[in-house]
Amino acid sequence: MLWALYLGGGYIGFFALQETEHYGIREAFTVLSAGSVGMTITPGGIGGYAYLLEQVMQVYGLSEGVALAFGWLLWLSNTGVIIIGGLFSFVALPLFNKKKLQQSAL
Repeated sequence: MLWALYLGGGYIGFFALQETEHYGIREAFTVLSAGSVGMTITPGGIGGYAYLLEQVMQVYGLSEGVALAFGWLLWLSNTGVIIIGGLFSFVALPLFNKKKLQQSAL
């Protein structure tokens, strides 16, 4: 399910820029593959993710600037979701654990 969400995120990301609107699921698989490698090159994919996506999207005909912008947009959206989800979990977990501790004390 996680990979399907990353694939969907890449596909939806194509609609963020007018120059990438015409790409489909095949290109989204390529973005997913390159992005996965890019995330492992540097911690958090900083720089590596955007660079590899830039190179891949240039193969599909995007200009260098648009391809780099697309890579950074996807990286930012993925990282943003992770940070927001982490902050939510940081706040929510103590609340859930507090309820469990109260129930187990009874």
